[in-house]
Amino acid sequence: MKVVVLGCKDFPAFKYGKDVGGIEVFCNDVLKRIKDIDFCLFVKKYKNAPKEDKIENIQIYRIPYVDFPLLRTVSFNFLAFFKVLKLKTDLIWAHEPSAGFFAYFLSKIKKIPYMLHIHSRGSLESGKLLRKLGLRFLESFAYKSPDKTIFVSENIKKELSKKGVFIPVGVDVRKFQNKNQASLLKFFKNNKKICFVGRLYEVKGIRYLILAFSKIENENIRLFIIGEGDQKRELKNLVKELKIQDKVVFLRTNKIESLFPFMDLFVLPSLSEGTPHTILEALACKIPIVASNVGEIPNLINQDYLVEPKNVEDLKDKILLALKEKYICNLDKKYLIENVAKKIEGELR
Repeated sequence: MKVVVLGCKDFPAFKYGKDVGGIEVFCNDVLKRIKDIDFCLFVKKYKNAPKEDKIENIQIYRIPYVDFPLLRTVSFNFLAFFKVLKLKTDLIWAHEPSAGFFAYFLSKIKKIPYMLHIHSRGSLESGKLLRKLGLRFLESFAYKSPDKTIFVSENIKKELSKKGVFIPVGVDVRKFQNKNQASLLKFFKNNKKICFVGRLYEVKGIRYLILAFSKIENENIRLFIIGEGDQKRELKNLVKELKIQDKVVFLRTNKIESLFPFMDLFVLPSLSEGTPHTILEALACKIPIVASNVGEIPNLINQDYLVEPKNVEDLKDKILLALKEKYICNLDKKYLIENVAKKIEGELR
C-alpha cells in the first residue's frame, strides 16, 4: 500500500527547516513506526536540503515555496499537487485545510480516497480577516467529502459538527529520558525557569504570557521563549518596551530535549488549540503546566491551572500558584506515541 502525505512542512523534523510545529513532530514520530505502508511525503525545500530523500519506507520530496506569510503553505501544496498527479498511490492523507483542499481535487482526478486530519479549529480561530477568509475557502472543499476524518481533539470535533474519529497526537517519552542539560541553562541554575515552547504565532498567545510575566515582581524568575515564527520580532520589541530584556530569553527549538526536562514550569497561553504536542512533552518531562482552557487541554491538566485566553491577570496568578504548588499531572497511556501510531495505521488501511 502506498500513501501520499500532504501538509507536513519538514521531515525529518528540525533537520533542515525551522517551520516545525505539532504536525511535523506528529508525522516524524508516527510514520517511522508504521513499517508495512510505503509513504510519499511532500515537504518544503529548505536551503541545503536535498530535493529527494528516502528513509526506509518513507520517500521524501522537497518542494519549493513562496516565502511570504499568506502563501508559504498554499504555494508548496500547490506545487506538490502536480507532483502527486504523476504518482501511483492508494490514498492521500492530508493534514489541515490547505492540504485537504488539494487532496479533494486529487481524489476526484485520480479516483482514489483521501483522509483528512484536523489539528486545529481552522477559520474559527481568532486572527486576521484575510487569513480567516482564505481558510474558509479552503475548508469549503477540504471538508466536502473526505473518505475518513481524524480529529486530534474531541472538542474540535464537536465544534465543527463533522463526522470522524478522535485520535490524539502522541509523545515519545523516551526522547526526554536521561538527557544532558543544555550548557546555556547552567547560567540560570539559581533561577526559577518558566518556558513556552512552540511556533511564535499570534494564535499561541505569547504576547499575553509576556505581559503577565512583566507583572511578576520576582527577580529570581526567568522566562524562556523557545521557538521560531512571524511574531518573533514583535515579541522581542514588546520585551524591550516592558524593560524586561534581562529576564526573558529567546531560543530555537532544535535542542528541546536538553531544555524541557530542566524547566520549573511550562506555560501555553494559546487562543486556540487541538491537542498540543508541547503539553504532552511537558507531561512526559513531569513538570507543572499552566495553559489556556481551549481544545483538548482541559482533559490533559488539572482544572486549577487553566486560564481563559487573553486574561493577563489570571495568567499571572496561575503562574505564581503553579510555581508554589509544583503540581504535576500524569500522562495517560492513550497519548503514548506507540498507541497512537497503532490507531493511525488502522485508519490508513
